[in-house]
Amino acid sequence: MSRDLTPAAVIHRLDHGGSITIPASKRYGTLVLALVTGLFLLGIFFLMVRGGIEEGTSWALYVFNLRVWAFVVGILGCLVLAPIAVAIGRVRSPALVLTRDGIVETRRGIALPQTFLPWREIEGFVYSKPDSPRSWALPRTLRYVLTPEGALRCGLKDPNRRELYLRYRFALNHRRLFSLLVAAHARYSGRLHDFR
Repeated sequence: MSRDLTPAAVIHRLDHGGSITIPASKRYGTLVLALVTGLFLLGIFFLMVRGGIEEGTSWALYVFNLRVWAFVVGILGCLVLAPIAVAIGRVRSPALVLTRDGIVETRRGIALPQTFLPWREIEGFVYSKPDSPRSWALPRTLRYVLTPEGALRCGLKDPNRRELYLRYRFALNHRRLFSLLVAAHARYSGRLHDFR
């Protein structure tokens, strides 16, 4: 992703028949955080068990202690499941591809069925906190607002809910991706508005 991904450069590339591929985030920050947390929990667990052994605590108390099981689950989640999830994400290699015709999600370079959205079936984009009672605690998300035809084609049954969330975090943050999508949408959809 060393290419210039400013809206003007992206539009220039798309105008000349090219496409822009934005890969999913490699999530190395999440992996490092999970590993550090897992090692911290493992250290506390070791000290807790060692203290119990020195005091002569029965092993049966460890087997039926919910706090011990909470530590075990946390350690397994951070040191085993998190690396597996990151590895699966790397193998799947999801990406978002922008063309003059629309947007499509790919996996390992192959377009996923029924993920293609023509620009004309998108009314706009929203980059904001989700509508929720606890929205103050949630991060901003990037969503597509679909036309009624686009919502019908994507299988959204409720006519009042025509928003699709991006399923992945991308190497390009959502704020910058929002500006790219709005610029491409304005150029290729024939519409002059977007939703903020």
